[in-house]
Amino acid sequence: MESYKLIVEKAEFALIKGEYNYCIEYLYPIIEHYPPSSKEGVNLRTIMITALSGSNKNDEAKKLFAALRILFELINM
Repeated sequence: MESYKLIVEKAEFALIKGEYNYCIEYLYPIIEHYPPSSKEGVNLRTIMITALSGSNKNDEAKKLFAALRILFELINM
């Protein structure tokens, strides 16, 4: 698997170019290797939320955001 830094660079570059669907397709198989409780996992999911919103997949973006918010609340109890 590619390094985390390279994954982020590719995903962010796709966002900059407006290639939201590419970003989504690229991150979906990778994101599961980074738990949402890790800094890297949160960052990748935030990029995914941005890509989903950019491609007008707002329901999916909201679900992913809600899952992150619940996890954040559990960690900070």
